[in-house]
Amino acid sequence: MGSLASLPMPDDSYVVPTFHTDDPFAFTHQGATRVDPVPALGKIFGSAADWAELSANLRAVQEYIARTGRVPFVGEYGAMDHPVVPLAQRSECFRAMSAAYASIGVQSCAWGYSNTSACATVRTGCRAWWRRSARL
Repeated sequence: MGSLASLPMPDDSYVVPTFHTDDPFAFTHQGATRVDPVPALGKIFGSAADWAELSANLRAVQEYIARTGRVPFVGEYGAMDHPVVPLAQRSECFRAMSAAYASIGVQSCAWGYSNTSACATVRTGCRAWWRRSARL
């Protein structure tokens, strides 16, 4: 979210600023083997810290809109589809993210509701590709 403060944009009303968010990272990426160290399993969505982080992100987006007059698009949010993470928890995270951004007039797109990053976490070749790409 911090990059919204300095995001350079061309003077073109057809260009829509977009960002993706992994917050709250400890929940959304628990068990993600492509992250080092691997975030621990067992996180539950909806803690006071989760809501505070989401509120801070919404404030950053609102400040961006007020400063630039441009409404960004949340091009990606979601939570890993790990077998230990209950679907109900992931569903609540998806619902909260969608509703939160919609509440300030920002559209969003969820990724991997029930197939999150299968390429990056299951297929060794894709995982190797993901790690190489992340370093570029």
